[in-house]
Amino acid sequence: MRRLTVSAFCEVDEPLEIHWLVGLEQDADGSWLLRVVTHGLRSGLVRMWPLPIGLFPLLSPGLRFEDGLLLDTQSRGGIQTAFISNLANGVEVTSADIPTGLYTFFGHQGGVQRIVRYETDCGEIFVPTMELVRYLLLHNKTLANAVMVPGQLMTLYQFEPLGIYEELTLRFTSDMPVRSISKSLALEFAWLAIHPEGRRTWDSVYTKSAGQQYVSLDLPDVPEAQLVFRGVRQGSDWLVLEIIHLTGRSSPCLRLRYGHPSFQRPSDTVLVTPEGGARKPKVSQEEPDVEISTAEGGTRVAAGQLAVEVGTKSREFTIEVPIKKIWRERGMSRHRVNDNSPTEEKVVTGSPVTKKPLFTGGVSRESRGARIHPLEFRTLESYPWDLTGDLQALAETIEMMADLISDTEISMSLCRLKPGRAFSTIGRRPRCCLVVLINVIDKPPVVLVDVDRGGEWALSTMVLSFLAPAPFADIDAHVKTVLDSMVDNGGHWDSCAHSALSEVCACRRLPKILPKRGGKEESRYRATWAYRLAIKLGLPFSGAEKTLLRNSDSGEVAPTPDGF
Repeated sequence: MRRLTVSAFCEVDEPLEIHWLVGLEQDADGSWLLRVVTHGLRSGLVRMWPLPIGLFPLLSPGLRFEDGLLLDTQSRGGIQTAFISNLANGVEVTSADIPTGLYTFFGHQGGVQRIVRYETDCGEIFVPTMELVRYLLLHNKTLANAVMVPGQLMTLYQFEPLGIYEELTLRFTSDMPVRSISKSLALEFAWLAIHPEGRRTWDSVYTKSAGQQYVSLDLPDVPEAQLVFRGVRQGSDWLVLEIIHLTGRSSPCLRLRYGHPSFQRPSDTVLVTPEGGARKPKVSQEEPDVEISTAEGGTRVAAGQLAVEVGTKSREFTIEVPIKKIWRERGMSRHRVNDNSPTEEKVVTGSPVTKKPLFTGGVSRESRGARIHPLEFRTLESYPWDLTGDLQALAETIEMMADLISDTEISMSLCRLKPGRAFSTIGRRPRCCLVVLINVIDKPPVVLVDVDRGGEWALSTMVLSFLAPAPFADIDAHVKTVLDSMVDNGGHWDSCAHSALSEVCACRRLPKILPKRGGKEESRYRATWAYRLAIKLGLPFSGAEKTLLRNSDSGEVAPTPDGF
């Protein structure tokens, strides 16, 4: 899988965690910068980084980096789902209103940063305004660079009046990098540019944030919203670090057609052998690793930009919208190849494909004379993560387990499986997995890996028990090795890969970690299985297990499952 590195973070010789995004500022030449605060996981050193605003779609609090490398399986916090009566009903408060102990600002909690507070079914949740802006509006680096430039959005598409359409035709201009465009991005763009609520939200970011030390926005009207997020908890209070999924938004249209000047229908180009036989060209699927340069000076002006898929953000509107791409026609061409030319090395241009092991690109605004290649992001999934009864059930059980144990830090991450195999997807959407990192004080880490079982797939939960303390980057690499080998093995855990890791960790399967996953199970049932899981993993109890397992009706302790 492609690895993503941020060049500025390569300068630090310890793992870094994104602690907070503290607003935007302009540099001497007028470019907007994102102010990022990191926390050194070994030294505790807190540092501010002014980074290109084009990185905004990628970054959220709790993400971790080591040697500049983004660690996909090491994010801070747990996964939770909350129901909100209306997104517009949130109350904007400041960072000073976050309950004491829920999150630390290292003595600098001066009430500058803006937070939106909601009363929900799972308690009171606090959502940073910058995370709402990132999730709702900033789906690639082009939009990130445009959000604080009045009128810049209008250069990305041919004007259409604001409104809600039966059929909308959205025509992107050449200023929108073609490789970042997907059906999901087209619909999201139509919402933020043409839907009255979305456009009001987009315009409000500049008017309410310019010249301020914080970022604010007008909240859109989104009734009966379901919010899936990664966050940290204290009691019934949650601080949202990253929004993963949101439902409830009304669509800008019933049907959507979208086009771009570079959309040309794939030609019927074939490779012709000297004997006259036709052979279809094959393109290498190898993906280069990517380093995001944070150097000053902007990026080169180029239409063809490498687009990197990042994050786990997904979208869902109140209706399913049929989306169709508008193609420009072009004719068929034929290319003659020699007998000794390997077919898989030929493409329609007649040139062999060679992928560099590392691509260095930037996400700053484009500038004439700049030397850095431009880089674009693709942050949206075509279909939402299915958390309703499978991975969500385990995530809730893990949260209950956290209340039972002591001297332990638990973090959860959602990540995609390696693409290109049948098991990598469920229907037309990517299959994802939940990775739980468990760090007990003075003990080696334990990692729990659970894969989405969509499609009625039977697969045990995997536990990686490390034999010694390990760097975050090594843990990330070993987890990916186990996942990649499982995908290559047709969706079954690969014992050969586990044997190869035997010197660093022990891999074992937990076949019945949570038998009932569908539907809403009673909390006592989840608490019982949380207790069982803590015992299986050998975690230290805090003494709260008796209270949590107590039957609220009879006052008796709930029976524990057999097989302890």
